[in-house]
Amino acid sequence: MEKVKNYDETVAFTGEFETIKLGGQVCKIINAKVGKTTTNKDMLIIAFDIAEGRGYYQYFYSIAERLERVYERQWKKNSYAIQGKYDLTTLAVVPANTKPEFELYWRLMGQELKPDNISIKARKLKGHNLPDK
Repeated sequence: MEKVKNYDETVAFTGEFETIKLGGQVCKIINAKVGKTTTNKDMLIIAFDIAEGRGYYQYFYSIAERLERVYERQWKKNSYAIQGKYDLTTLAVVPANTKPEFELYWRLMGQELKPDNISIKARKLKGHNLPDK
């Protein structure tokens, strides 16, 4: 595949998605394919995992309990993720309108009290241990 025009000069997208920190990230490409843009131009679509640290692959997220089943169904439909690759662990359930006890949980919740019970979850690559909180 040819290198995309102006690839070296292009600034990374910083819109609604969080950008990764520069330098030393541990990543694993899990899927790549060639596709078309809405204007019918060639495009490379890449899905990858970024390790939270050099010793393990995991990520944390918070979700309202009432939305958990919907989220899990959507995860299973994700064609970019390899199913059965991750273990899902519920770390805590933060009651509605309550500040959680751990700073990580508070950051995951957007640092604001939520009107619903919030599940704090970790999805980790199988065969890797979760670090202490």
